[in-house]
Amino acid sequence: MAYFLISTSLMEENLYGTKRIILITILIAYAIFRSYRLYKSLKKQGDENED
Repeated sequence: MAYFLISTSLMEENLYGTKRIILITILIAYAIFRSYRLYKSLKKQGDENED
C-alpha cells in the first residue's frame, strides 16, 4: 500500500502533505518489521530442521 500511496493519487483528497508522508513512513516501517519477523521465523524453522 505504501508503494501505491507514493506512486499514485490514491486517497489524495484525504491524505496530503505531512499526513501522507507520515502514513507512508509508518507503512514502510511496518513492512520492514514484518519482513524481519518472517525472516527470523523461517531461520528458526531451518535451524530446528537441521537437528
